[in-house]
Amino acid sequence: MEEKVMKLFGLAWSKAPAAEVRATTAVLLKEQRADGGWSQLTTLDSDAYATGKAMVALVEAASIRTGSEAYRRGVQYLLNTQHADGSWLVKTRAFALQPLKDSGFPHGRASGFPRRERVGLRWRSRMQWSRSGRLAARRA
Repeated sequence: MEEKVMKLFGLAWSKAPAAEVRATTAVLLKEQRADGGWSQLTTLDSDAYATGKAMVALVEAASIRTGSEAYRRGVQYLLNTQHADGSWLVKTRAFALQPLKDSGFPHGRASGFPRRERVGLRWRSRMQWSRSGRLAARRA
């Protein structure tokens, strides 16, 4: 999926012929799953990362409108899989031998981070997202 998304971005940014953009769009739209999402690999389930990236590429290339059926299904997938804290869980595909670093991702072990490497969670628990989308210290 990644290469198809990047190809669509490249075609849009280079102002490629409309026929090429349409052909790449058709391939990407064909990969939308029944649940409304896209997956990073055909062997994996849909996830928020792949879905969001596909939707941005399709809109950026003016291949679909935000009111289209494919876009609405993608948004519904994202809403259905979003956690109460506003995050999405996208499971790691990294091999176990790669050391993982924690960026404050709220899903702990489910994200693939061993407990000993979750160093930023205390800081993260003292922070909150404001309505304007900015990270700010939580009021006591």
